[in-house]
Amino acid sequence: MGTSVIILPYRNPVVFTKMVSTLDQLSDGRIILGIGAGWLEKEFQALGIAFSKRGEMTNEAIKVLKALWTQENPNFTGKNFKFSDIKFLPKPIQKPYPPIWIGGGSDKAIQRAVTYGDGWHPVGLTPEELKNKLFYLNELLRNQKKKNFTISLRKNIEITDKEIDDHDTLRGSVEKIVRGLKEYKNIGVDHLLLHFLSGTSDGVLNAMKRFSKEIRPLI
Repeated sequence: MGTSVIILPYRNPVVFTKMVSTLDQLSDGRIILGIGAGWLEKEFQALGIAFSKRGEMTNEAIKVLKALWTQENPNFTGKNFKFSDIKFLPKPIQKPYPPIWIGGGSDKAIQRAVTYGDGWHPVGLTPEELKNKLFYLNELLRNQKKKNFTISLRKNIEITDKEIDDHDTLRGSVEKIVRGLKEYKNIGVDHLLLHFLSGTSDGVLNAMKRFSKEIRPLI
């Protein structure tokens, strides 16, 4: 079970952490937490949250999550959030806490992922775009000597006979999609989250069946 992705500055981090802990308990430790700083300024305006502070708030909120999950009597003092000597239950089943995957394709998002996260979760990048981003990310990982870091890409997929641009790597024929999946694996993607473009629920189910029967055996 995962989120792709929760915009963290929109939410009270204490309440949100409680929600995630509860879901981790109910799912027997199967939560993957995908989070991001957000990008749509009008949404921030509608919620009365400073768009210019979204990065700062996201970084601080991640620290809040970890404090609540790992401290027996959590304490935290920051620019945006503050609490002391509180009780926080339930703790998550996963220790020290569920995997945190940071969304976003900017350099700032990559820096946040390496500094605070257990993985990076971009959306829609082509293999060539991803190669350039991974070069920068891997340099940061080496500098921090960080291991067991997940590269998870969310990507649209469509099995179709229509003419699709070559840059749309996972849309087109079965053969094209298989080549694309193998290319992503070869450049370092650990996990693919596939978004089936089929319009209706029946269409999605049929596309998933075709993927299972026609593509999965080839990879």
